[in-house]
Amino acid sequence: MSDISDRLVYAFGLGSFKSIRSFANAIAAPLAARNAPGGRYASVHGYLSGKTRPSVAFIEEAARLLRVSHIWLAFGQGVARPADPIDHAEQLREWTVLDYTYCPHCGQVLPEVGE
Repeated sequence: MSDISDRLVYAFGLGSFKSIRSFANAIAAPLAARNAPGGRYASVHGYLSGKTRPSVAFIEEAARLLRVSHIWLAFGQGVARPADPIDHAEQLREWTVLDYTYCPHCGQVLPEVGE
């Protein structure tokens, strides 16, 4: 899957949304709250077909709703979904030493050390 539209289609197939319209309705409010474009049916259809490219805000919200890594969705790096849940609290120190700001396995943004 070399293009973001391919990864969006794949992630959409993994998700619990029955239609593009239901996904567009679900993503509209979070995007509006962020003052970001892309929450209309036509926009989502354009992203899935590869005719238009989504914004960063759309990628982040789509990844959250589709339960996939936003790093994977945006760049195709890593895995869409980790096989096993990651215990971020246990791994936080190790990853912070390695200067990660997100989980290298699932893409979840990590809290600052000491939070």
